[in-house]
Amino acid sequence: MLHAAGRPTPIGPIEIHVRNGKTYAKITDDRPDEPRHRPHIDVETEIEIRNNELKWDKSNPTGHGVVFLSRAGYVFCYVQPGGV
Repeated sequence: MLHAAGRPTPIGPIEIHVRNGKTYAKITDDRPDEPRHRPHIDVETEIEIRNNELKWDKSNPTGHGVVFLSRAGYVFCYVQPGGV
């Protein structure tokens, strides 16, 4: 799930849920993957986001939460939504 330049692939928008003290990102983006150069992840797929992967000091100005994944599905970070 890496871009050609080797950067993590952003997946979003997503929904965030907390259950039993753990944070989960649920994929909600049903737009085509090919134009965005990203691998397919089924809508409704949940990915656990560990506390050290939560990005609190910056936000995504588009207003959508985004999770950054490696080719193998490793979570680099979750960037929470922010305003413009």
